[in-house]
Amino acid sequence: GVKTRDPDERGVGDHMGASGVIGSGDVDAHGHCSKPRPVPLRACGIRTLSTGLGNHQRRGRVFRTVESMDPADWPLFALRLRTPRIEMRIPTDEDLSEVVELVRGGMLTDEPYPFVTDWALVDEPRRTWETLKFNWRLRADFSPERFHLSFITVVDGAVAGVQGLSAADFPRLRQVSSGSFLGSAWQGKGYGREMRAAMLTFAFEALGAEVALSAARISNQRSIAVSRGLGYRDNGIERHPFGADEGDEEIRFRIDRDEWLAREDRPDVTIDGWDVCAPMFEPG
Repeated sequence: GVKTRDPDERGVGDHMGASGVIGSGDVDAHGHCSKPRPVPLRACGIRTLSTGLGNHQRRGRVFRTVESMDPADWPLFALRLRTPRIEMRIPTDEDLSEVVELVRGGMLTDEPYPFVTDWALVDEPRRTWETLKFNWRLRADFSPERFHLSFITVVDGAVAGVQGLSAADFPRLRQVSSGSFLGSAWQGKGYGREMRAAMLTFAFEALGAEVALSAARISNQRSIAVSRGLGYRDNGIERHPFGADEGDEEIRFRIDRDEWLAREDRPDVTIDGWDVCAPMFEPG
């Protein structure tokens, strides 16, 4: 079942970061630097990547970072999907630093390459750049008609993976698609199934989707098992280019809203923050 709570019951971010230092000088009451010596970055009004909550002061002006932004400014940051083992949320820039570390740490095992594109094979630092560009682009391109929600999955305080939910022409089609990945340390422990189940609960019971689609390379047996285990029906096979490999077959899957709601083994999912997010999905 799905439960909802008032977004005010939980904070938008639960992180506290430390500032770095730069070669600088003494800092006067106005934040100006003079004699060269190391000082905290924040003393000069420079925000480090890992920041705490709240507003920041710079030369008499208060400004907000993405991490401390009021949910009223970008309500998606207040959205939480919770199961007994995981929390899923839309990443702030501070969260993205953890996603980057996850991507650097590896997502591939000895199994055949699982993804449709070769993004996981790109060398650093370009893989980091592309990961950040992708997530920033999702914010800029969001609309009620076309959106891609890239939920980070948090396990015991650590980012373990990403669950995507996308839609095109959503008000008319009421159809969503999904894709995901887990860091290698979290694979094979049932988190992939739990992420997908939480996503389906949100799609069908909050967004009001009527159809959910997924797909997997024919050699990606873990993804196929997750889809079939959650009640997706096979929905055809097509040839598709995968990374630098030659074309291979991709199995497509589909599950309808009524099929999902009829399942008795649906996990308990709590959705926080939907009340403030819902207007973002209403056509203007």
